[in-house]
Amino acid sequence: MITGIALLLIACAAMTVLDFTNNNSRQTKLQDILDAATLAAARVGGDDDEAIKQAGDDYLKAHLPEGVYKHLVVTFTPDDKTVRATATADIDPYFLNMFMGGPVDIAVDSEVTRQMDGSLEVALVLDVTLSMAGSKIDALQDAAEALVKKITKVKDADVKVGVVPFSNYVNVGVSNRNEPWVSGAADKVWTTTTPEGCHPDVTQSTYCVKWAPNYSCTKYNDGVPYQTTCSGACTQTKTDYYDPPKKGSCWKESTTTHTAKWSGCVGSPAYPGNVQDKASNVYPAKFGSCAPELAPLTDKLGPVESAIKSLKAGGNTYIPGGLAWGWNLLSPTAPFTEAAAYDPKNKKPRKALVLMTDGANTMYVDASGNHVYVGDGKPAPQADKYTAELCENIKKQKIEVYTVAFQIDIPSAHEMLAKCATSPGHYFKADSSEELLAAFEAIAKSLENLRITR
Repeated sequence: MITGIALLLIACAAMTVLDFTNNNSRQTKLQDILDAATLAAARVGGDDDEAIKQAGDDYLKAHLPEGVYKHLVVTFTPDDKTVRATATADIDPYFLNMFMGGPVDIAVDSEVTRQMDGSLEVALVLDVTLSMAGSKIDALQDAAEALVKKITKVKDADVKVGVVPFSNYVNVGVSNRNEPWVSGAADKVWTTTTPEGCHPDVTQSTYCVKWAPNYSCTKYNDGVPYQTTCSGACTQTKTDYYDPPKKGSCWKESTTTHTAKWSGCVGSPAYPGNVQDKASNVYPAKFGSCAPELAPLTDKLGPVESAIKSLKAGGNTYIPGGLAWGWNLLSPTAPFTEAAAYDPKNKKPRKALVLMTDGANTMYVDASGNHVYVGDGKPAPQADKYTAELCENIKKQKIEVYTVAFQIDIPSAHEMLAKCATSPGHYFKADSSEELLAAFEAIAKSLENLRITR
């Protein structure tokens, strides 16, 4: 009998130890999940408390095991610098329930602090096409400057920022004309000869004497339609006859020298190199005007602010060009090598690309690497395809991708930008200058390092 009682006590002790072990394991598991959910909530950034709380709730729903935690109550409390969270729940022990008469109450809490004391690399990929002219480019400059100042405000923080303005082409700077990754960048000089000749005598001249009324018409600015007034066509002409004829003019043979200076614009390498981070990529030089010169990654505030202040609008939209060069800035390999090596966890350093555009793609790339306008009101499926592939390839390197749609009324463009972003919380829709500034401020907060402090 004594042996039986002893065995029973031993069994009860073993079951008690097992229950306590399981209860502690479940509480630890809930703590780990709450910590991760609080981090997910804090990454949202901005001042939208409901969005922050929703991000935390979504993480919990996706990761909590079913049926383990009963009567679970979770509260997220965000403020400007921290996100706090508490969770209470009941768990049923395996054996002690028969003695305790009910479940065991557990409670855990977490706190995540935002701070800028880690290693961060950010590429700002900014649309400076013609449709950005006027107040829109001013708003972009204000928003970008605010973001840069916020993420560089900690004096000793290891933060590097680069700027990639893009339109029809990206400008890598004339100082790079002799780099092996640029082809055909030498300035061009050529001559043309006009042989001597004469204009024929003029016997008659026809000109318009009556015009149709002006009318309302649709024109396009970088693919964006707008209403304006067009001039009516000529409806009546008059012809004057000359007798004797007016004597034509003559000229002597002449030679003209022409010079085309490369301004730093580059096109795209052949597919699939144009959607990949390949150190062997060679970018064809393109002559003519393009976006202002990019600024490689730097920890100096001056060059970044100068690049932002130099933004000016012109040209059409080719988003893949901007994305490719934003990735090039964040890549540790050529053509630019200021970036640190990738961290598989994207923590040391944390790399991020911010893409802002005010429209859809309006260009395609031909066999020579030229970016060609598709035509008024026409889609650009090739460029959309390259955009999607670049976004996926960039995210495969664990680079965080933020996208901002500024005053866009094209649903397909919103869809493309939303898919490009790392998560729904990384996509922003801004319909005004104020909302653009708020989006960039939210991104800046999200880029601050997050640390679990409790």
